[in-house]
Amino acid sequence: EGAQLTHAYVQEQSIEAVHVDSVFVSCGENSSYTAQVVQVGGRISRVNLKVMLEGRFAATAVKGLTLGTGGQLGDLHSAIAHLSPDCSSQQEHYNAVSGRARVVFRGAVQVPLGSDNSTAHQLCRSLLLENTAKVDVSPTLEIFTDEVECTHGATIADLDDEMVFYLQSRGLDRMQARSLLLEGWALDTMSQVPSKRSKRRVATKASRLAPEAAARPANLQSFSSI
Repeated sequence: EGAQLTHAYVQEQSIEAVHVDSVFVSCGENSSYTAQVVQVGGRISRVNLKVMLEGRFAATAVKGLTLGTGGQLGDLHSAIAHLSPDCSSQQEHYNAVSGRARVVFRGAVQVPLGSDNSTAHQLCRSLLLENTAKVDVSPTLEIFTDEVECTHGATIADLDDEMVFYLQSRGLDRMQARSLLLEGWALDTMSQVPSKRSKRRVATKASRLAPEAAARPANLQSFSSI
């Protein structure tokens, strides 16, 4: 009760590795759990995250980042259960995918009967950088009580071509512009990762997703900016 934990989970396995892991968290009264889940390595990678808000006024905030290229498969399944009244949860998940890679996000929020005054927000934003890449997103809510504030949503887009054009007008070529945008985007999502070296390695991998997609023609009618 009353405890606070910040957890940075960074997976940087070799490109041929198979990584499967589970994280289970139980939050007592007035406690909080903040997590940053980053997946960039492995041929196949899956992380199962389950958080149970068992005490009143318990809270959790989860931010995820998954990068995929080549033939990688990155998978994040999250499940948050609001088991007491007055609990809150916030989820933000970010994906960037190129090549033939596939990224999966399945997020479930459960609010059973009696867990009144619960607040739960869930959002997944994905950058689909090539037509051969795939993103499967399934945010879900299961609400069985009244007096709650719950939202969920998902967006899938390419990089904003107006931002790319702006950087090109400052002297960068298209590939350099996309690379810089991806690097900054990745760094911005890793606020809870304490290691500067880990942040730099992940941001560098994000920037390298750009060359594979640089020749892709802009299609402003099919994509919206995130």
